[in-house]
Amino acid sequence: ECYIEFLDGEKRWQNVLLQPIYDNQNQATHIIGKVTDIQAQKEEQLLWRELAQRDSLTKIYNSAACRDLINKFLEEEKHYKGRLAFIILDIDHFKEVNDTYGHLVGNELLIALAKYLLFHTNPNDIVIRMGGDEFVVFLKNVHDDLTYPCNQLMSHLNEISLSHHGIHFSISMGVYTFSNEQNFDNIFKIADDALYHSKRNGRNRYTIKYQK
Repeated sequence: ECYIEFLDGEKRWQNVLLQPIYDNQNQATHIIGKVTDIQAQKEEQLLWRELAQRDSLTKIYNSAACRDLINKFLEEEKHYKGRLAFIILDIDHFKEVNDTYGHLVGNELLIALAKYLLFHTNPNDIVIRMGGDEFVVFLKNVHDDLTYPCNQLMSHLNEISLSHHGIHFSISMGVYTFSNEQNFDNIFKIADDALYHSKRNGRNRYTIKYQK
């Protein structure tokens, strides 16, 4: 399989089969081949791969994609100059929302929060639903002072409108900021510890841990 650019500038996936033709001295004198357009099959394959990485409810990346996407970035950008931030957040007392208003409203809140996180991050950042009401946000090229983006995420939740206008909710966040010399498991553990620190100290807050 190869990705071929044609004379008119169009690029398409092609399957190329080549067979050499030998003479009496066993020397290759010709090559015959067959080229088959596989653009449609490749697009379908890429679509299914993309769908497998997406959360069925919120349509953002799912937990299966989380490790792969971030490890890929860390591997391909070993000499990345900026600082990075890994955020784990969840909705405070989300079970009470489901118990009080029902799971349909709970799902509506999850979808709205996913859209909110996408809106308040840059297009090259990564937003993931890990499962339940837990989300991950991977920020690239952040400043040393992370209080501004954290305050932005925490303080504009009233922008989220739901069908039941009486719902009030908050989020807790754990944040780890680092340079690109880490592995995924270490990053996740430190951010997760920061999240539980926020929860133990009253929720509706964020805790930032810095790489030593």
